[in-house]
Amino acid sequence: MDEPNHVLLWAGRSTLLLLLILADLANGLALAALWCRPAVRSPSNRFVVSLLIANLVGCGALVPLQLLDTSSGGTAAAAARPIICAFGEAVASAFCAASILSVLLIVGDQYRAVSSPLHYHTPSLVGGKAIGGMWLLTALVGAAAALTSPHQSTLWVSCGFAKTSSPSGVRIAFTVVFSLLVIAVPFAALCWLYSAICDVARGNEARARRCSTVSSSGTGDGALAASHSVPAIADSVRAEGQDADHAGEAPPTEARRHSCPVPARFRRRLSLPLEARAARVSVAVAAMALLCWTPFSVVLALHAMSPTAPPPRLADQLAFAALAASAIASPWLFAYRSRRLRLEIIAVPRRMSRFQVLGSPL
Repeated sequence: MDEPNHVLLWAGRSTLLLLLILADLANGLALAALWCRPAVRSPSNRFVVSLLIANLVGCGALVPLQLLDTSSGGTAAAAARPIICAFGEAVASAFCAASILSVLLIVGDQYRAVSSPLHYHTPSLVGGKAIGGMWLLTALVGAAAALTSPHQSTLWVSCGFAKTSSPSGVRIAFTVVFSLLVIAVPFAALCWLYSAICDVARGNEARARRCSTVSSSGTGDGALAASHSVPAIADSVRAEGQDADHAGEAPPTEARRHSCPVPARFRRRLSLPLEARAARVSVAVAAMALLCWTPFSVVLALHAMSPTAPPPRLADQLAFAALAASAIASPWLFAYRSRRLRLEIIAVPRRMSRFQVLGSPL
């Protein structure tokens, strides 16, 4: 390897390690705030917690694996190369799957919040089953990646190069299934869900404006026949990362079923349409999918299709860096956008220092 390529490779590895550490820090702080403060917990936060755990575990496992893979060129580590190769392939593929599937669950929960607000807070086991199914599918993806990695050119130095010039049919099959089921299908589902959320938000916004007009004109108590508009607005606001803990609750009496004055805190938000907020988040999620998850799938396919002429190692490091960047971007999209959660995260170090002072011997 010539000197310029060697410098670029080490620069890529250093950048990757820095992104992994920053991702662990960002997800760890958000998870600590959600764990320590029951006030910020809501039905949708279980999906956010699942995403944070996936990012934290994935990035935390990739840091030592990257360090071991970098030092595996020595003869002393030759016996450990197959183990590093298998674990590296399993962790990277499972991390990518867990990240995009967790985001899909969060967006699906947002769609349920704005489309069925009266039933959203009803106790249900569907969310727990969905999270369990996501982790089961993630484990299967990781196991399949580990089983198909031997004797193939992969993103890990420990795996070496292919022993034959012909591509492995098993590895190609895994790459095709991974690209379709883990990248393409969830991305299409995300686009459809956000399109549906924009449609529902457009209808909720129109009903809210009519209700606001009736309320401001002083006609009665601002009654509106569409009784589900205010809960839908509240859950839409909550789904976009705002603080609406009591939104979406069904009216307790039949008399209130035909009355829905818009609270002032929701009327103040009508200047920023719900549809516009949902559209902005959908664009950000689509960009994250194309820039963070797709490069890993593309590089994985290139290794499988041309085992004797794989992409440069710098491309592998950039693919890993894109995965690490998704672990930084996703908490900002689904956790840090909540002002209340941001305040709790800022208060976490202060609470930890107070706990250490109180717990230390006098």
